[in-house]
Amino acid sequence: MRSVYVISVALLALLPLQALDAQVVRGDLVDRVTQQPVTRGFVVLIDTVGNELVRGRIDRTGAFRMVVPGPGRYKLKTQIIGIKSTESDPFELSTGQVFEYRFEIAASLVVLPAIVVEDVRTCQTAAEAGLAATTLWEEARKALSAVAWTEGEALLRHQRVRYERELHPRTLQIQDERRSTSAELSRGSPFRTVGAESLMELGYIQRTDDDEFYYYGPDANVLLSDEFARLHCFWPRPGLDGASLVGLAFEPVMGRDVADIQGTLWIDKHTYELRYLEFNYTQLPVAIEPGRIGGRIEFERLAEGPWIVSRWRIRMPVVSYRQAKPIADPDYWTPHELVAIHEVGGWVDEVYTRSGAPVPRVTGATIVGRVTEQDSYRPIRGVPVVLLGSVLHASTDEAGRFRIDDVPEGEYFITLGDSYLDSLGYVPSPIRFRVSGQASVEVDVTVVPGEMAWSAVCPNPDQRNDTLGIVTGLVRRELSGVPVPGVDVVLTVGDGANTSSPHQSQSTPRFETTTNAAGYYRLCGVPVNVPLTATAHLEDGTPGTATVSVLAGGAIRLDFSFDP
Repeated sequence: MRSVYVISVALLALLPLQALDAQVVRGDLVDRVTQQPVTRGFVVLIDTVGNELVRGRIDRTGAFRMVVPGPGRYKLKTQIIGIKSTESDPFELSTGQVFEYRFEIAASLVVLPAIVVEDVRTCQTAAEAGLAATTLWEEARKALSAVAWTEGEALLRHQRVRYERELHPRTLQIQDERRSTSAELSRGSPFRTVGAESLMELGYIQRTDDDEFYYYGPDANVLLSDEFARLHCFWPRPGLDGASLVGLAFEPVMGRDVADIQGTLWIDKHTYELRYLEFNYTQLPVAIEPGRIGGRIEFERLAEGPWIVSRWRIRMPVVSYRQAKPIADPDYWTPHELVAIHEVGGWVDEVYTRSGAPVPRVTGATIVGRVTEQDSYRPIRGVPVVLLGSVLHASTDEAGRFRIDDVPEGEYFITLGDSYLDSLGYVPSPIRFRVSGQASVEVDVTVVPGEMAWSAVCPNPDQRNDTLGIVTGLVRRELSGVPVPGVDVVLTVGDGANTSSPHQSQSTPRFETTTNAAGYYRLCGVPVNVPLTATAHLEDGTPGTATVSVLAGGAIRLDFSFDP
């Protein structure tokens, strides 16, 4: 008798031919607050009752495109990991039509409710699970759907390493190992399992007529199936102290009389990206210490957006058999004891496009956080968040949250970009943090309310009320961007007449200051709702002039750039 785990290279998928009169839906996905493109995830075409029909991947410009199987009434729905899904208004698609749509969404980040560890847990299927479990399941399904789509479309080719090991039954020490590298680049899933219906009916351990046991693992399509959701209980599971992961645990419902699996989908608690699945088998043919027989499947998001299974393994028992006593049938033997553990697994070594071009792997981390006001914790929306010295940046959503992907390892300072507070001349102190590997990092930014910033910028109370305003800005060289200190800045009331010299008539209301060492200037208590002319004079007398108007109680930022 022997145990067998079925793991094989998927067959090449045939690419469907598109009809010449096919319907096409294409467009751009845009953040409603920042008007910037959303550059990851999928846009899904759904019918009037919410069934998914086809999906299109969002590229790095925010564009998406999908070929629709037929005319009808449809809606679009976003599926972006870590961002709440949004549905479009319904639209009609006629035969052969190319439908273009600008899809504006409130890119609100997902918030995981607090996880409560219960002493007594009741079984809840995916349809019955609580809010925390439902949130985790929805985010896990987004990643699994992306894996299934990538495999089904055969967009990528993989070079894979496969191994088989014999492990000691108690210590799990490797006794023997054999490896092989795929000579040809293969497409599709790195391993193959049977369909969900077969697994639900016959179990994940199936005995053949030749008395061989086949141990099956779940692929993305099995985990996404209605059968899996219906026949398993789900509950949230906190990670270990200090861990950046949170788990969605599952086990078979009561009454299952075939071998099944129980385990945990481990999800990054900051980005909500699915990291890996760990599972064990139930109803093994011989008594074995829990946790030794099962598998692990790791998931990876590639730099261009697709998802793949990057690494996998399964451990199955090697048991000795003895003749049943009393001997009723001399040909009938029963499992006796565990003598070894057979492990089969592998990993994706290289990834290529259909044409053979290498696909870059994600090597950086994800930075997530929230920008709020001090004391009140009121979220600040639509404010740029930047990593100093880097081109990486993001903008906060309606809840004040932000996310920056693919940040390389290193030391960083994070701060806010141009904003209302910046126009007051107030910028929060940069926050220092370190990125190590691909672990997500959470960095929250707290700023003082506008009234407190105004007080800090303009301490004189006579220059700070609803009938006055502030003009602030930066003087710099145009080409190099280098700030220019010691520049005289003069503000006068009027349309700019007689402003060629800093020594104009004193009869005109006048405000003066000089740029500091960083090239910034600030003028408090200026008149509002009237034309104001600001002039910056370099040491050689070169002037720069602009006309502005400040609303009551407001602030204007006015920068000057000079040729070298």
